[in-house]
Amino acid sequence: MPKVRCCFLFILVLSFFIPYLYNVVTNNLEINKQVVPKNDDDCKRIKGVIGSEDITRVIFKNIEKNNIEHMFDKWLLITSDDRTNLWCDETTGPNFTENGNVFAYNVEMSRLYKMKLNGFPIDLENLIAFHPHGLYLHKETNQLYVVSHAYKKGGERIEVFTIIENNQYNNDNNNNNNNDDDEDINIVYDESSLPNDIPFKLVHSHSIIPRPESGNNSDFNGILNDLLVLNENEFYVTNFRVYPDSLSGHKHQNPKTFSDYKNSVLDIVGGLSQQSNTFLWHCHRNTDIQFSSDTINNNNNNNIEYLCKHIYQGVALNGINEVLTHPSLNQEKESHILISDPVFHQKQIHLLKRNKLTNKLTFITHLNLPFSVDNIEVDLDSHNNEIITAGGIGKLLEVLKYSDNPHNFSNDKLNNLVSGSIIELFPTLPSKENNFQYYDISVPIIHSGNLLSGISSSIYLNPDQKNTVLFGSWFDEGLLVCPL
Repeated sequence: MPKVRCCFLFILVLSFFIPYLYNVVTNNLEINKQVVPKNDDDCKRIKGVIGSEDITRVIFKNIEKNNIEHMFDKWLLITSDDRTNLWCDETTGPNFTENGNVFAYNVEMSRLYKMKLNGFPIDLENLIAFHPHGLYLHKETNQLYVVSHAYKKGGERIEVFTIIENNQYNNDNNNNNNNDDDEDINIVYDESSLPNDIPFKLVHSHSIIPRPESGNNSDFNGILNDLLVLNENEFYVTNFRVYPDSLSGHKHQNPKTFSDYKNSVLDIVGGLSQQSNTFLWHCHRNTDIQFSSDTINNNNNNNIEYLCKHIYQGVALNGINEVLTHPSLNQEKESHILISDPVFHQKQIHLLKRNKLTNKLTFITHLNLPFSVDNIEVDLDSHNNEIITAGGIGKLLEVLKYSDNPHNFSNDKLNNLVSGSIIELFPTLPSKENNFQYYDISVPIIHSGNLLSGISSSIYLNPDQKNTVLFGSWFDEGLLVCPL
């Protein structure tokens, strides 16, 4: 009789657990979600750049006059890296992946330039790798901060470049060579061969070596994602996966250990079960030490160590940005912090309020969006109004299928597309009429992924007119230009 009872209880538990598990997997991976393209018929792809993960406009501040100037606002900066080779392809990894780069895009001339990273710490004996991910332009100092996964060749780093006006700039060189009849546009130039085509230069200032207050730089290996710079001595940064990679790479530990397999499984289970195991970190300069030696195989005197403390949790925290002019804020003392969490079902953006004086963060609400999002861009129009956009992920199941076997995408792209979109957020005062929402949502374009899969970022080419969108991808080749 006890055995019968045990069997009955076991069957009863399974009868509840299996439907529950089915609903969790179906909902969280959006298995039954239908993604219908919208306004993407006239999109064109710009080839020549791979893994165009994050995008920002060059908003230049005249430090002497202490005001924003729009002298470079026709230029966008874009991080680029082959993240399929870096992370997803088990035959390659960081040791066999070429350095990434920063590209500049001229929105008027439709020209894409591979930037020269002046002064970047590379020499034959101590090669520092550059595998860029998220980026942030700190307008107060005209400095570009770039998350970089250097693995054995430098550890987890944040490279800082100063934007300097190019006094040799020749505007007459910028002729529009764009052929609007081509579906694919391939016009990539190298700044080294055309130095006077670009009105500014990137000059490497220093490298930030972050680590947890009670840990090592290797605890961040391969998992930092995006950052928001508060001032020269502190910033926020997200980590989007729970467990750090080995120095050999994400899937490239040889031989693989039980811990490697366990961590991979737990990362997936944690996402499906909506466990909040990733963090927002507040990092500040360590004034007690100038150099870091943990996993850092170089002698560059420009390494500065930052100590990090986790201050907020999410399922898979990704993009982060700051809104300064929301009507609900005391704008002298407060701002909104937006953090994307694409795996967090129906709560894809965490909305926090930041006290500018104390840096205290207060949770406000979650923004429920029609699509999960990756990077969040806060752009400025010519009147310095904030324009908030995000790169939308069409369907999480498509992302998981690609990450699990990227060769399927290479061999049969049309049956393994990763759709995406642009999502625009409009600040509004919460009220009963709008269900107490702080932001209204619009989705002007939904792209099937046939020209560019894996959209991770989106920005209007002209924030005043909002008539054309530029999309970047975390893994696919190219940029996508879509008129509205």
